[in-house]
Amino acid sequence: MGLALIPTTLTSLLTGYWLGWIGFPIMVLAYSLANVIGYLLGHYLNIDFKDFVFRKYPDLELAFEKRMQRIGSLIFFVRISPVIPFAISNFLFASLKIPLKQALIYGIPGMLPRTLMAFLAGIIASDFLEARENLQEPWQILLVFILLIASIWGIWRNWKLSKA
Repeated sequence: MGLALIPTTLTSLLTGYWLGWIGFPIMVLAYSLANVIGYLLGHYLNIDFKDFVFRKYPDLELAFEKRMQRIGSLIFFVRISPVIPFAISNFLFASLKIPLKQALIYGIPGMLPRTLMAFLAGIIASDFLEARENLQEPWQILLVFILLIASIWGIWRNWKLSKA
């Protein structure tokens, strides 16, 4: 993850699927280590990355300058954003000369919501497949099918009522 060789969201999804809750602290530790590795790579390999990004997106430079006064919220919201990739944000933080300690303190909580959602999706997928394997009797399959149809109908009905 720190070298941007594997996507962080996919990693959290697979961790949830294979390891379950036991893997969550390991994953948070791996994210933290990937943060450090990516930041240090960005710091040492930085070849005017900030200038390159800001030349391509001049509005982004203005936005960052305004938010540099509140560095904690800047880091948090860059991390929580699904638009800015993990590896790019590491390079960006290093380019902006944001201290690594601040990048970790504010960045890890910013990564947790999306990470937790992907992680939980992995757990749910694992639980669903396990439950599916345990469906042996025809009445169990029928019950799951009826509940699935009822939930789809309920979601559709709520959606239609909310538009009215």
